[in-house]
Amino acid sequence: MRIHRAVWQEVGTRGKAIKATEGGVEEGGEAGMAAEEEGNGMVKARGTKAKGVKAGMVKARGTKAKGVKSKGTKAKGAKARGTKARGTKAKGAKARAPRLRNELKGRLLRRLVPNVHLGTILPKEAEWAESGTKMNWKCVACGTVNLVVKGSKCAAMVDTGAEMNIIREADAMRFGLDIVRSDCGILHGASCKAVFCGTTSNVLIEVGKLRARACFSIMSDVDHGILLGRSFLSRTETVMFNKHDETLILLLCDLACGNYEIITCRNTRPRSIRNRPNPGSFTIEESKGERRRLQAEPEAGERVEAFSLSLSDVGKAMDLVAAHEMADPDAIQALREQVLECPETGRGRLKQGSQRRYKTVDKKCRLVPVLVTEDEEAYYERERGLIRRMRENALAGLCRINEGNEEELIIGEPDFLLPQERTLMVELMKRRHRAYAFSDEERGRLDEDKIPMIRIHTVPHEPWNMRGARYPNPDEEKKVVDYLDDKISTHVADYSSGPYMSPWFCFIKPNGTLRWVQNVQRLNAVTVRDAGGLPNADALSESYVGRPIISLIDLYSGYDQFPVYPPDRPVTAMHTPRGLIHMNVAPEGWTNAVAMVQRTMIRVMQAVNPHITQPYIDDLEVKGPAVKESDEVSPGVRRFVWEHIQDLKKVLSLLEEHNLTASGAKSRHCMREVTILGFVCSEKGRRPDVKKTDKITE
Repeated sequence: MRIHRAVWQEVGTRGKAIKATEGGVEEGGEAGMAAEEEGNGMVKARGTKAKGVKAGMVKARGTKAKGVKSKGTKAKGAKARGTKARGTKAKGAKARAPRLRNELKGRLLRRLVPNVHLGTILPKEAEWAESGTKMNWKCVACGTVNLVVKGSKCAAMVDTGAEMNIIREADAMRFGLDIVRSDCGILHGASCKAVFCGTTSNVLIEVGKLRARACFSIMSDVDHGILLGRSFLSRTETVMFNKHDETLILLLCDLACGNYEIITCRNTRPRSIRNRPNPGSFTIEESKGERRRLQAEPEAGERVEAFSLSLSDVGKAMDLVAAHEMADPDAIQALREQVLECPETGRGRLKQGSQRRYKTVDKKCRLVPVLVTEDEEAYYERERGLIRRMRENALAGLCRINEGNEEELIIGEPDFLLPQERTLMVELMKRRHRAYAFSDEERGRLDEDKIPMIRIHTVPHEPWNMRGARYPNPDEEKKVVDYLDDKISTHVADYSSGPYMSPWFCFIKPNGTLRWVQNVQRLNAVTVRDAGGLPNADALSESYVGRPIISLIDLYSGYDQFPVYPPDRPVTAMHTPRGLIHMNVAPEGWTNAVAMVQRTMIRVMQAVNPHITQPYIDDLEVKGPAVKESDEVSPGVRRFVWEHIQDLKKVLSLLEEHNLTASGAKSRHCMREVTILGFVCSEKGRRPDVKKTDKITE
């Protein structure tokens, strides 16, 4: 603990000693000086009535009203209404009196900090462990403490690794803090960047008896309402104790008032979620033996010569060592750092048997960022089991097209199809109802025995960890959690345990449902690009011109039907309210998703491509006959409609064979005209979609 230097007074048994460290006034006798040497810390002043020296001067006990006199000391030349110090005139003392008064008053108001030994104030649980105790847990860097901010009780996270203090914007407004909005910017963290919207200063924080003021950066969205970093810890000269059982104890000091507080952080006790086992721990005796082994003297046959180098010769020394293969690259780097450690002397010296005290950053232990994989056949067997269950449920279930959703089907314009033609199309859809889906539970999944799963090939890289969106509103969080649960239950996503984490968020679509968006920019940066592309939009739309009838089949959540190879899935992981989960299917926004889904759909429709349909990602535009033959093949069914329905039957059969499903509500069947890639195509030709051109002309 520190002792603040301030103006002090000490009273002796035979005399008085008055000392002003900055005022330059000293009075007293030999007995008072002896009392000073004995260390009496009593502060006392009585009977001050000296008119020449105002309230800032201190009169010792026993002096007279009009002069200063102590036993064994005579006041020579002192007048009745003033006090003349040795070598100082009365006018000078009187001129300094206001300044002395203010300085002495300010200093005497501060309490003296006692000289306290740590052993007398630390709690029993912070004492040293018994001999032979191992560190069962690694040291923790964060802990939660209770405090008071402007009279309001709250909890804060003490983070020994943060360089600044942070407070949530809502809490800052609740406490009534003065926010400087113009002072804003970006905070660079260890794994990401965050925007702060302002700052606040001179905030009074109370932790028990301890009171301290701190400055905060204000952020709108943080995990903890208040985060105290090294700025606060240095101001309070905090001492941290990490015990072997993962308990973190803080000793905070109030240097101005002499108070101190000992806090045991709440979330750092044994069996905390922050605990990290330390199985390779040494006992104190074992660590001493290990240290002696590492620092053992070289053998008699080895000779290590001491030498010194000037800083200007460092480059030459590096070349010399490397040229003669006298050391490996790590030793060369150690030599460079050792020489550069003493820049103030101009010379760096390596002594015989010298050892580095700390490990360099590249020598420290890190977790290995690798993915644990299984045998490839095991992955495919699990995927086959999932496809088998989906097929069995579809066979055992009722017809997906029933009276409830039959009216919602989009089949022809009102004045285009005849009643018998519409009935024929509905019967075909009922026979191939397993090729349609009206809910996530009915959505298909590509059979990996027909076409292999999608692979994510990457170049060597370091895993990334970037947090996603947070939803402090309980209602919004519940909607997001329900949405994630649906994705997990329908095998679109699953729980992950890999080293990757990408940002993500959810938004509300115009129809009121949620949709999530994953930021896969980091994944795209390390992905081996697939050069596959899409067909030309003009050529594709032109091939449908002049057809008397056209259908548009839209896959139900198309990307969610194309699974990713299991060992590649962890790179799509994201941290959500349900924990770390990854995508089981092709992620939207991934650089190779379009090329791979397009290639897969071409393989699925290979038998009918391009004369019947030409896939465009997850859309299948089915062409009608080139010539409109209106003769009836059966009562009420025209030939060109009947031929088109036969083509639709082939397309739906291929979807059902590969376990893919089209959207029953969004697909358009037997239409006179449809919109294809921004063009309205029909028997008469094609024209730009008005919805697209209006945005340009507005």
